[in-house]
Amino acid sequence: MELERFRKYSLSERYELLKDKGVFIASRHHESFEVHLFSLDGLYAEVWIRIGLPYIDYIEPLSGTSGLNPWMNVIPSGLE
Repeated sequence: MELERFRKYSLSERYELLKDKGVFIASRHHESFEVHLFSLDGLYAEVWIRIGLPYIDYIEPLSGTSGLNPWMNVIPSGLE
């Protein structure tokens, strides 16, 4: 999916797309957040959830593979 097209969706629409059509790759913690990485038709996106709260703070699409750097120690072998 194209980055600009993904950015036009609302937070709830982004989440539904990732949940229904995306592929979950991995999770990690960053400060007070639980971060989940998804792939959707060539686009990578992070779902940020504040630990202890029942809602998504934001969904950050990654532009290019440099956005995957924080995930290199977390992503299962063979998915990079």
